[in-house]
Amino acid sequence: MSATCIAESPHGQVLYCPGCRVFHLEFGNLHLALWIEHLYELWETLGTLDAAEAERANAQARFRRKVRIPLKHSPADLLFTADETAELRDLLGRAVDRAVLPENAWAHTEEPDE
Repeated sequence: MSATCIAESPHGQVLYCPGCRVFHLEFGNLHLALWIEHLYELWETLGTLDAAEAERANAQARFRRKVRIPLKHSPADLLFTADETAELRDLLGRAVDRAVLPENAWAHTEEPDE
């Protein structure tokens, strides 16, 4: 993989691989390989989320992390603290801002490797 780091935070980074047109999100022990539209959807989801409210609403949940984010294209959910959610939102925002891609970058034919 010949990837370029387009955004970093204390606990993660976003890499872009021009050969496969995939963004690799590494955050803590999480790795997601995402097309640009899925990266953008995750960033938008985080932008509309009230993490403090989610923590309050899920205070009695047995999960250690109380902010639950469903992945739209997967049966998996992501669990974070409010602080982690804010850091991830900022990281993805910087990645989206720096994602200068050719016009046809949104057109893909294969699923990204996980």
